[in-house]
Amino acid sequence: MTRKLSKKVRYVALPLALAMGAFAIGVALPLDEFAPHRGQARPIVIDDVGIVDLEAGVVRTGQTIVVIGNRIDFAGPAVAAPAHPNARRVSGAGKFAMPGLWDMHVHTVDLSPQLHFPLLIANGVTSVRDMGDGCAFKGELDCAPTAPQWGHRTDAGTLLAPRLVSTASHHVEEAGEGLVGALKKRGDKVLKLHFDGDADPKAFHALVRQAYDAGMQAAGHLPHTVDLLDPQLGPLHSIEHDTSLLPQCSPQPSLFDGRNSAKLALLRRADAWRCAAVLKLMAQRGIGYVPTHIASSGQDWQLLSGGYKRDARVKYVPLALRMVWRGYAGLTVAGTGDEDRVPVEAWYKAALALTARAQAAGVAVMAGSDSIDAYVTHGFGLHDELSELVKAGLTPLQALRAATLVPARHAGLERDFGSVEAGKIADIVLLDRNPLENIAHARAIDAVVYNGKLHQRPQLDAMLSFVEEQASSFSINCKFAWAMLKPW
Repeated sequence: MTRKLSKKVRYVALPLALAMGAFAIGVALPLDEFAPHRGQARPIVIDDVGIVDLEAGVVRTGQTIVVIGNRIDFAGPAVAAPAHPNARRVSGAGKFAMPGLWDMHVHTVDLSPQLHFPLLIANGVTSVRDMGDGCAFKGELDCAPTAPQWGHRTDAGTLLAPRLVSTASHHVEEAGEGLVGALKKRGDKVLKLHFDGDADPKAFHALVRQAYDAGMQAAGHLPHTVDLLDPQLGPLHSIEHDTSLLPQCSPQPSLFDGRNSAKLALLRRADAWRCAAVLKLMAQRGIGYVPTHIASSGQDWQLLSGGYKRDARVKYVPLALRMVWRGYAGLTVAGTGDEDRVPVEAWYKAALALTARAQAAGVAVMAGSDSIDAYVTHGFGLHDELSELVKAGLTPLQALRAATLVPARHAGLERDFGSVEAGKIADIVLLDRNPLENIAHARAIDAVVYNGKLHQRPQLDAMLSFVEEQASSFSINCKFAWAMLKPW
């Protein structure tokens, strides 16, 4: 009996040891990266292009764009363009040049150079606000964020990565002594608020004030216990997710507990006057709004209706994360029935309507994807969110502004970003179709000029292929799985 048991143990132990050994090798293998452009010292001239003027809301045809270094040297009528006989010339005939896109809510991990950054650039997303990196998921204050290193390498031309306009390396779930100072010291520009729905409003207000006094931007989730009309409200920089703002249109947002059965009750209690007052206050105080519909109310609807099952872009996502997404989707729909479809769909439609009201009220509505959340793929997710903004009632022009001009202004960087003008940083997306006619045309990307470097369609396709290969590689999946297991 003992001998038989010993033999069975060997049959199990040997494959398990081999699997663990292979897993360890996968974790230890060196990482590959997409090789960024080097050199390209010659000026770039884009001839006979239509410049999408997002300020005026028109396309200016017959224009020439000259890029020298990482700046736009000239953008105007072809007849007035300076001569650059040695320039690299790009035909813009029949094409449309718009500014590089901003995603105001993404998440990064240590493997983002392999899995996320090439996707962002290939989709014309040249600037992002990182609302939680690998350190944020670990929750450790002694964690060393990778964003500063990425920034230095991007500036040096050794890493292909979008511009990290601001970063948050910790999800603040409760106030703590010395917390703001510690995050400020390690380079965070954003204090990412991640309080529970029943958080103490006084603690929330005090933390927002501490962040402001430290020169940081307080942004994130808004607990249902916090009333935006409370005179104690501190200087919030932005509110993230439609599920944070929608309860504020009820006279008693603290009664909402997030359950499907409570959604219809909250919508029935909605107060149009209070909602208008909340939006007016946000506009007056410059509190931005990043609804992330595709990762909030829209995500709930997609999961319940099964729309996520048709997303072929999961090929850019490692199997380890796909399994997490499937598990999350299963838990979300577990125990739900036909009676849940009505409140979830009503909640989603109410969130879209609120975004349209916020836009009309003068709130700084900004596009953010919440990429890495379930079935939200970096780069592609921003275009999905732009479509959601149009579905909400914004025009394609307003949606594009929400991903260019508005975030640049909200960040105080409009002198360098947000439009295709002489003197600004050369972040340009060259399109085959006019995005002012249809927001889907913003996906028809022919080339991307990022920080003065030209990436044409074959190179953009190579970026996509690189990520697809990385997502399916044994080593990357081992590393991703290990990163998820280490905190436990």
